Amino acid sequence: MLPKPVPVQRLRRRLMILLAGLLPALLILSVWANEVGLDLKQATRLAQQLYGGQVVKAEQTEIDQQPVYHIRMVREGRVRDVWIDARNGQIVQR
Repeated sequence: MLPKPVPVQRLRRRLMILLAGLLPALLILSVWANEVGLDLKQATRLAQQLYGGQVVKAEQTEIDQQPVYHIRMVREGRVRDVWIDARNGQIVQR
């Protein structure tokens, strides 16, 4: 025996409820995407391309309430700290 067909109005209502539940999550994701333009892995690669050496520590933190990546690198026995703006990939002077 086949199941009873669902009326179109019921399907529309269910779809609207589903979309209403997803909308806040999509808005939060879009705000977060605008906050952080590149991820930690990309920031690490950028630091290696710019300065060379081996990354020994990489973390996300904040400077003046702005998201930045702190990359600690070692090259030829010297330690270098690189700070990269997480929103646009620019090197932050410290």
